[in-house]
Order: sequence, then structure tokens, then C-alpha cells
Amino acid sequence: MEAASHVGDSRLRSLAALAFLYAVVRLVEAYGLWHMRLWAEWFAIIAGSVYLPVEIYEIFKRVTWMRATVLLINVFIVAYLVRVLLRSRRKHIP
Repeated sequence: MEAASHVGDSRLRSLAALAFLYAVVRLVEAYGLWHMRLWAEWFAIIAGSVYLPVEIYEIFKRVTWMRATVLLINVFIVAYLVRVLLRSRRKHIP
């Protein structure tokens, strides 16, 4: 509560704009995946990969089991998405 009381209007607007941008990105991704668009599969891979540098930075700051677990799960998810995409492309190429 103490930290929240010191947030100014400009900081609050910035956070709201970032939250809105995040929601738009996820909405675009969901729309594309729902309509089975190829670009959405690439978009999902890129969107999942965006968090990797932050997670790696956090690991270098201080290693904890939670941080390592989150990083490994995200790496596995991104690797799985890439594998599925490449496998589906190989089936469609004559």
C-alpha cells in the first residue's frame, strides 16, 4: 500500500498504456491463432521469446529455483512451438 500511494499520475498512465499494449498484442495473437493464420504461429513464438532475455537477466542477478523453473518452462514452450511449426511446414512442402 505504501508503494502504491507514491505512484504519480504520469507513472500510472504509463503503466496503463503498457497494460493496454500487452492486451492488444495478446488479442492479435489470439485472433490469428483462432483463425489458424500462419503469421499467428510465428507471432506466438516471438511473443513467448520476448520474456527470455528478462528471465536470463534475473537468473544472472540471483539464482533461485523459481526463476530457473520459469526460465526452463518458457524455453520448453518456445522450443515446442518452433518444433510444431517446423513439423507442420514440412508436411505441406512437396
